[in-house]
Amino acid sequence: VYKTKRKPDGTIERFKVRLVAQSGFKQKEGIDFHDVFATTVAWQSVRIVLWLAVFCKMLMVKIDIKTFYLYGDLKETIYMKQPPGYTQGDKVCKLVKSLYGLKQSMRCALETLAKALRKQGVEPLVTDPNVFFRRNGEDVIIVCAWVDDLLCFFSSDRIKKDFIRDLEESFELTIEEEPTDYLQMEILRNRERKILKMHQGGYVRKLLTTYQMESCNPQKVPMVQGVLPLPKDLEPSQKKPYMELIG
Repeated sequence: VYKTKRKPDGTIERFKVRLVAQSGFKQKEGIDFHDVFATTVAWQSVRIVLWLAVFCKMLMVKIDIKTFYLYGDLKETIYMKQPPGYTQGDKVCKLVKSLYGLKQSMRCALETLAKALRKQGVEPLVTDPNVFFRRNGEDVIIVCAWVDDLLCFFSSDRIKKDFIRDLEESFELTIEEEPTDYLQMEILRNRERKILKMHQGGYVRKLLTTYQMESCNPQKVPMVQGVLPLPKDLEPSQKKPYMELIG
């Protein structure tokens, strides 16, 4: 599978390629997989943590774990065909690690991440298992995990370096100091003045361009939640699908 990863402003960040197991849609529950449920951090949690980080002037780092799904250890016995271009005779591949396309891959990878964090004493919260926290005196670490994207906060540069060094023993990482985006949200921060702003300006501009609405009138106040115009109140147009625009 070939993908183009873009930044929040729409520019290309990098090109990606993944080997995906086609056996994922053939898997049978109880034989090829058991537990598949895996959560992602709630936006309410991200907002609360960001508020704490801004108020306490914490260091912010975004960590991307490369080939995240491939770190999980499979408990089930699963076979797949050899990938095209790498065939050797009539053999098949027995999977030892999780792979893209398998139903349990995300859960396996997150369990591996949780184990690596627990080694450093960073434990998941009861209220949100994808927010990890450690406090030792004045030293504080907070980690928000959205699959392979970790938004991390540190009370000092020393514990930040120790945390990253220990995590690199388990994963290959891409590290961004004071990130400018997270989950397609653009971030503007002034740490000393305790100011942080998040927005989706790049996505909004792309949406307006796609539906030829660049000249529409901007409004400072967002639409009232729960009050939507009915389809009959809008001019019908194939270029402006109602659901996409409202969504």
